[in-house]
Amino acid sequence: MADIPLTLLSWIKSEVDCALTAVRDNIARFSAAPDDTAALRGCPDQLHQVSGALRIVGLMGATHFCETIEGTFGRLNSGRPTKKA
Repeated sequence: MADIPLTLLSWIKSEVDCALTAVRDNIARFSAAPDDTAALRGCPDQLHQVSGALRIVGLMGATHFCETIEGTFGRLNSGRPTKKA
């Protein structure tokens, strides 16, 4: 029974990796061109996908962390993000 979460995690790993890579790439794109706020718009959706997958496999700490970051991006998308020096 303990192998079930590990098996599920192995099934979703590539999708989680892909979504997190997209978020990282979009953050890098925004950092390189802070006027390109569109770069951050997809981040909450990608993170929502990741948090859902993590919840399914029972990784609640990682799920909460991901949801917190997702919420931050949601607030950023409602205003104008700024690049800190």
